[in-house]
Amino acid sequence: MALYRGVQARLTAAGFPAHAAEFDERIAHLLVATGSESDAIALVMERLWVAERADDSLSAQVAARTLKSLAGLPEFGPARPEDGSSPLLVAAAQVAEFVADNLHQPVPTTLDLPTGQLQYLSAGDRAQTVLFAAERALSDDDFDWFKRYAEEMSDWVSEVNSTHEDGALRIELAVADATGE
Repeated sequence: MALYRGVQARLTAAGFPAHAAEFDERIAHLLVATGSESDAIALVMERLWVAERADDSLSAQVAARTLKSLAGLPEFGPARPEDGSSPLLVAAAQVAEFVADNLHQPVPTTLDLPTGQLQYLSAGDRAQTVLFAAERALSDDDFDWFKRYAEEMSDWVSEVNSTHEDGALRIELAVADATGE
């Protein structure tokens, strides 16, 4: 793994960060093999959030497929908990699939936030997922969504307010826009 990290560092220093990122999937598999599932998830989820911010649905799909592969889930079809090897990896795969599937939804749709899976993820990934869903619901004028998830959003904002202030603020702004408060 150190060899891959070294190659990545050299590629990045030489001005080729995209080429360096191509090793992320291999590193994630090695991290899972060595029992560092959380580190593997953090690596791939970072790629997912970069893709989401860039509105790059293809890269988001790649990140979701990578997490499904890490979890031992079938490549096609929905990620189901009973199919995977680890509840943590399965939850991350399901959340990534939720983001990737809804990134370029052409028509307004009601989003079902994967609340059960979010409990397994880091506070930052939970906040990013809630923010993603809240901004999509707001853009679709789905104000009922905010009522349905009001309690969860309040809990998550409180949880990340000191560590991820920007995400917490953006969630609060989305709620304020939706509720008029």
